[in-house]
Amino acid sequence: MKRRRSQERRPTKIRVRLQYRNIDAFIHNYAVNISRGGIFIVTKTPHPVETVLSFEFLLTPPGDAATSIIRGEGIVQWIREYDETTPDHAYGMGVKFTYLDAESRALIERVVTAHLAVKAGGESVDQWARAWNVSADQLQELLNSSSTAVDFEEALSEIERRLKRN
Repeated sequence: MKRRRSQERRPTKIRVRLQYRNIDAFIHNYAVNISRGGIFIVTKTPHPVETVLSFEFLLTPPGDAATSIIRGEGIVQWIREYDETTPDHAYGMGVKFTYLDAESRALIERVVTAHLAVKAGGESVDQWARAWNVSADQLQELLNSSSTAVDFEEALSEIERRLKRN
């Protein structure tokens, strides 16, 4: 039998300071860590799996005041511990979004779209749709529903599987 909590879990609050000179630099450099469904947060001290987080990402250009760019809540899904024998490997935690404000959702959509375009060699959704013999609207719907994909290759594989089923 599962134990019931007498109170709701309170989110652990975290602030992530990102030192990029502007939003475009953030999109270019951090896009690989963001999907529509979640985000990878680089940290040497990840929170345990199932930790509920309330997070805020702040853009802190050198010499300027910090600007809040992503705000929301999520749950830690997995962690990758820091290993000093391989300091170049990514370490941190994967967080699944449970809530994002409208501005944050819009920015994440922009980040994901830009990342997909770059990884696709700058090709548009229309070009990919023609290559897969589907409408651009159908492909966009598939891209939007691929929120669990961790990276571009995974998103493409997921879309190809769905197209083959239809």
